[in-house]
Amino acid sequence: DSYIQNFTGTLQIQNQSDDKDILLRSDDGSGGIATYFYLDGSTVLNRFPVHARWDDSIEAQFGAGADLKLFHNGSNSHIQNATGDLYVENLADDKDIIFRSDDGSGGFTPYITIDGSATSITMHKDATFAGDVTLESTTSTKPFLTVKNTNADANAPQLRLIKDSASPADNDETG
Repeated sequence: DSYIQNFTGTLQIQNQSDDKDILLRSDDGSGGIATYFYLDGSTVLNRFPVHARWDDSIEAQFGAGADLKLFHNGSNSHIQNATGDLYVENLADDKDIIFRSDDGSGGFTPYITIDGSATSITMHKDATFAGDVTLESTTSTKPFLTVKNTNADANAPQLRLIKDSASPADNDETG
């Protein structure tokens, strides 16, 4: 075994060559050598040309005060933001943000698609709202709630307003 050790002060590893790198290399698991991490002097970036793995409950922290954290605790995965708003952005032209999850049968399926090219939001599954919910238009002087069915073979769309009471009555369904 070999060691680089320092027992006093700061240990500095420094490359004085312009636009050159510092590489950390090791065995690649099949008898060769691979670069696992390097400091890229020409682009001023820390680069990982192979996968990096954080063990359970070890956070990837971002921001001077660890304001954004990503981690997996062995059972669940977490994204935590402690400062300001949390933005999820897709900057690719005419592309979408798709929220997918388990489909209950061992696969996965989309549940919500934010469609950048159509500028719309598609709910692929039923939605349940807990508590009171308000649909509000803040940009229109004449807002509409439209129920639209694009299936040419279907009957006219219906809007159902249902009061789901503990003891059903004749007036529980309106529309």
